[in-house]
Amino acid sequence: MTRQIPKTSFKRSKLFGNVSFVIFKIALSAAILFYLIKNIGFESILGKFIDIDPILLLVAILIETLSVYLAAQKWRIALRVFDIKVSLRFSLANVYFGNFVNQVLPSNLGGDVVRAWRLHGLGTSIGRSVSGVVVDRVAALVGLAMVVLITLPLAYQIILDLKAYIVLVGIVLAVFAGFIAILVLDHATRLTPFIPEKIKQEAAKLGEPVRMLFLTRRYAISTLGLAMLIHFLTALMVL
Repeated sequence: MTRQIPKTSFKRSKLFGNVSFVIFKIALSAAILFYLIKNIGFESILGKFIDIDPILLLVAILIETLSVYLAAQKWRIALRVFDIKVSLRFSLANVYFGNFVNQVLPSNLGGDVVRAWRLHGLGTSIGRSVSGVVVDRVAALVGLAMVVLITLPLAYQIILDLKAYIVLVGIVLAVFAGFIAILVLDHATRLTPFIPEKIKQEAAKLGEPVRMLFLTRRYAISTLGLAMLIHFLTALMVL
């Protein structure tokens, strides 16, 4: 006989988790501020803020806010492929927090792990949560490669070193080759009898969700279009 977990216990556990998460964010923010003030100096930090052009700062904040909003919508579209519906508020909060973690930690994977973990907290299985983040990351990478591909003629005028330009073209081609490989990965492993079954199962977990997104026309156009727009905005902010 299956034991039923009391609703009160579940609510307390959820409340405890939310409070712990808030405390963690406050502690992490305090630790970062302490590190900056101790190693850089409060006067130096204040001086840099004073030297910032307020108009350029406002434009940068607006562009960053728009980019985060578009990223949140892109993720929501990617999740619809798995019949996962999240609110814009939830998506925005996770994109913001994921970006924050990516800036603090040395790896960009930290933000993706946080997004998958918080999505799992809504009741989504771990596999679907990870897949929902993976396809969003793939869309961002392919969108970046498409932006670079479109701007290659301009890059040829800017990059004076021919070897560097060839390397850039090679990276773009490698991204597209990797994308195609992911799309057909599980099919290719099935046709290869000497590959262990475990590897075939993992290949299917990676290939199937990516195909679900990019072979669905409306989802593919939306996610790639938003990804390209986000990268254009990022480049504009740097300029």
